[in-house]
Amino acid sequence: MDIRIEVHMKQNLPESASFEHLKTQAKALLSSLRSNDPAAIQRMEGLPSSEPYQLADAQLAIAREYGFDSWSKLKRHVVGFADRRTAFFAAIKAGDRSRVAAIIDEDPAIVHAMDPSEFGATPITLAANRDDIPMIDLLLRSGVNLDARSDWWAGGFGPLDFASEATSDYLLKRGATLTPH
Repeated sequence: MDIRIEVHMKQNLPESASFEHLKTQAKALLSSLRSNDPAAIQRMEGLPSSEPYQLADAQLAIAREYGFDSWSKLKRHVVGFADRRTAFFAAIKAGDRSRVAAIIDEDPAIVHAMDPSEFGATPITLAANRDDIPMIDLLLRSGVNLDARSDWWAGGFGPLDFASEATSDYLLKRGATLTPH
Protein backbone atom coordinates (compact mmCIF):
# COMPACT_ATOMS: atom_id res chain seq x y z
CA MET A 1 0.00 0.00 0.00
CA ASP A 2 1.43 3.35 -1.09
CA ILE A 3 0.58 6.27 1.18
CA ARG A 4 1.40 9.76 -0.04
CA ILE A 5 1.16 12.86 2.05
CA GLU A 6 1.08 16.09 0.14
CA VAL A 7 2.69 19.04 1.83
CA HIS A 8 2.36 22.42 0.22
CA MET A 9 4.22 25.17 2.01
CA LYS A 10 1.85 27.97 2.91
CA GLN A 11 3.57 31.32 2.64
CA ASN A 12 2.67 34.44 4.53
CA LEU A 13 1.60 37.26 2.30
CA PRO A 14 3.65 40.39 3.03
CA GLU A 15 1.66 43.27 4.51
CA SER A 16 2.55 45.51 1.60
CA ALA A 17 2.17 42.84 -1.07
CA SER A 18 2.34 44.05 -4.65
CA PHE A 19 -0.10 42.58 -7.12
CA GLU A 20 2.40 43.31 -9.89
CA HIS A 21 4.96 41.17 -8.06
CA LEU A 22 2.42 38.36 -7.70
CA LYS A 23 1.74 38.48 -11.45
CA THR A 24 5.49 38.23 -12.07
CA GLN A 25 5.67 35.22 -9.71
CA ALA A 26 2.88 33.50 -11.65
CA LYS A 27 4.59 34.14 -15.01
CA ALA A 28 7.90 32.83 -13.65
CA LEU A 29 6.18 29.70 -12.35
CA LEU A 30 4.51 29.16 -15.73
CA SER A 31 7.88 29.48 -17.46
CA SER A 32 9.37 26.92 -15.04
CA LEU A 33 6.43 24.58 -15.61
CA ARG A 34 6.83 24.79 -19.38
CA SER A 35 10.55 23.97 -18.91
CA ASN A 36 9.55 20.85 -16.93
CA ASP A 37 11.27 22.07 -13.77
CA PRO A 38 10.63 19.33 -11.17
CA ALA A 39 10.23 21.82 -8.31
CA ALA A 40 7.65 23.80 -10.29
CA ILE A 41 5.77 20.66 -11.26
CA GLN A 42 5.73 19.55 -7.63
CA ARG A 43 4.05 22.87 -6.71
CA MET A 44 1.14 21.83 -8.95
CA GLU A 45 0.45 18.55 -7.13
CA GLY A 46 -3.12 18.31 -5.93
CA LEU A 47 -4.31 21.24 -8.06
CA PRO A 48 -6.85 20.89 -10.86
CA SER A 49 -4.59 21.46 -13.87
CA SER A 50 -3.22 19.55 -16.81
CA GLU A 51 -0.48 19.93 -19.36
CA PRO A 52 0.11 22.06 -21.27
CA TYR A 53 0.07 24.42 -18.31
CA GLN A 54 -1.64 27.77 -18.68
CA LEU A 55 -1.11 31.02 -16.80
CA ALA A 56 -4.33 30.35 -14.85
CA ASP A 57 -2.77 27.13 -13.49
CA ALA A 58 0.28 29.00 -12.21
CA GLN A 59 -1.91 31.75 -10.76
CA LEU A 60 -3.99 29.19 -8.86
CA ALA A 61 -0.83 27.60 -7.45
CA ILE A 62 0.43 31.00 -6.27
CA ALA A 63 -2.95 31.84 -4.72
CA ARG A 64 -3.14 28.51 -2.88
CA GLU A 65 0.41 28.93 -1.56
CA TYR A 66 -0.71 32.18 0.05
CA GLY A 67 -3.82 30.53 1.49
CA PHE A 68 -6.45 31.76 -1.00
CA ASP A 69 -8.94 29.58 -2.85
CA SER A 70 -8.49 31.43 -6.13
CA TRP A 71 -6.40 34.02 -7.94
CA SER A 72 -9.33 36.43 -7.94
CA LYS A 73 -9.64 36.23 -4.13
CA LEU A 74 -5.91 36.85 -3.76
CA LYS A 75 -6.17 39.83 -6.11
CA ARG A 76 -9.14 41.32 -4.23
CA HIS A 77 -7.27 40.94 -0.95
CA VAL A 78 -4.03 42.53 -2.18
CA VAL A 79 -5.60 45.33 -4.19
CA GLY A 80 -8.11 46.16 -1.46
CA PHE A 81 -5.70 45.99 1.49
CA ALA A 82 -4.35 49.54 1.18
CA ASP A 83 -7.88 50.95 1.17
CA ARG A 84 -8.93 48.78 4.14
CA ARG A 85 -5.81 49.73 6.08
CA THR A 86 -6.42 53.44 5.47
CA ALA A 87 -10.05 53.11 6.54
CA PHE A 88 -9.09 51.02 9.57
CA PHE A 89 -6.62 53.56 10.92
CA ALA A 90 -8.91 56.49 10.12
CA ALA A 91 -11.67 54.79 12.13
CA ILE A 92 -9.32 54.22 15.09
CA LYS A 93 -8.25 57.87 15.02
CA ALA A 94 -11.89 58.95 14.88
CA GLY A 95 -12.91 56.62 17.71
CA ASP A 96 -15.40 54.85 15.42
CA ARG A 97 -15.56 51.45 17.11
CA SER A 98 -18.38 50.12 14.95
CA ARG A 99 -16.38 50.82 11.76
CA VAL A 100 -13.22 49.31 13.29
CA ALA A 101 -15.18 46.18 14.27
CA ALA A 102 -16.66 45.90 10.76
CA ILE A 103 -13.23 46.13 9.13
CA ILE A 104 -11.82 43.54 11.53
CA ASP A 105 -14.75 41.22 10.73
CA GLU A 106 -13.92 41.62 7.03
CA ASP A 107 -10.16 41.12 7.51
CA PRO A 108 -9.12 39.85 10.98
CA ALA A 109 -5.41 40.03 10.13
CA ILE A 110 -5.64 43.82 9.79
CA VAL A 111 -5.10 44.13 13.56
CA HIS A 112 -1.43 43.41 12.82
CA ALA A 113 -1.11 46.21 10.26
CA MET A 114 0.96 49.32 10.82
CA ASP A 115 -0.02 52.85 9.86
CA PRO A 116 2.49 54.22 7.34
CA SER A 117 1.15 57.75 7.86
CA GLU A 118 2.06 57.54 11.59
CA PHE A 119 5.62 56.19 11.35
CA GLY A 120 4.41 52.60 11.35
CA ALA A 121 2.32 52.93 14.50
CA THR A 122 0.29 49.92 15.58
CA PRO A 123 -3.48 50.03 16.12
CA ILE A 124 -3.10 49.66 19.89
CA THR A 125 -0.60 52.55 19.99
CA LEU A 126 -3.01 54.87 18.19
CA ALA A 127 -5.86 53.91 20.51
CA ALA A 128 -3.65 54.36 23.58
CA ASN A 129 -2.50 57.75 22.31
CA ARG A 130 -6.19 58.79 22.24
CA ASP A 131 -6.78 57.28 25.72
CA ASP A 132 -9.60 55.33 24.08
CA ILE A 133 -10.14 52.45 26.53
CA PRO A 134 -13.19 50.98 24.71
CA MET A 135 -11.17 50.93 21.45
CA ILE A 136 -8.25 49.29 23.28
CA ASP A 137 -10.62 46.60 24.57
CA LEU A 138 -12.04 46.02 21.09
CA LEU A 139 -8.55 45.67 19.64
CA LEU A 140 -7.43 43.32 22.40
CA ARG A 141 -10.52 41.11 21.90
CA SER A 142 -9.60 41.03 18.21
CA GLY A 143 -6.14 39.65 18.87
CA VAL A 144 -3.93 42.71 18.68
CA ASN A 145 -0.51 42.33 20.31
CA LEU A 146 -0.51 44.59 23.36
CA ASP A 147 3.28 44.96 23.20
CA ALA A 148 3.54 45.50 19.44
CA ARG A 149 5.91 48.25 18.46
CA SER A 150 6.06 50.42 15.36
CA ASP A 151 8.40 49.64 12.50
CA TRP A 152 9.78 53.16 12.31
CA TRP A 153 13.37 53.19 11.07
CA ALA A 154 14.51 55.51 13.87
CA GLY A 155 13.31 53.15 16.58
CA GLY A 156 10.04 51.48 17.40
CA PHE A 157 7.49 52.86 19.82
CA GLY A 158 4.55 51.21 21.51
CA PRO A 159 1.31 51.99 23.32
CA LEU A 160 2.93 52.88 26.65
CA ASP A 161 5.14 55.50 25.01
CA PHE A 162 2.32 57.96 24.31
CA ALA A 163 -0.51 56.98 26.65
CA SER A 164 -1.62 59.03 29.63
CA GLU A 165 -0.81 57.74 33.10
CA ALA A 166 -4.34 56.35 33.52
CA THR A 167 -4.27 54.57 30.17
CA SER A 168 -0.76 53.26 30.86
CA ASP A 169 -2.00 51.83 34.18
CA TYR A 170 -4.91 50.20 32.33
CA LEU A 171 -2.58 48.71 29.71
CA LEU A 172 -0.22 47.38 32.37
CA LYS A 173 -3.14 45.72 34.18
CA ARG A 174 -4.14 44.12 30.87
CA GLY A 175 -0.64 42.64 30.48
CA ALA A 176 1.48 45.27 28.74
CA THR A 177 5.19 44.91 29.36
CA LEU A 178 6.90 47.87 30.95
CA THR A 179 10.20 48.59 29.21
CA PRO A 180 13.07 50.93 30.08
CA HIS A 181 11.80 53.33 27.42
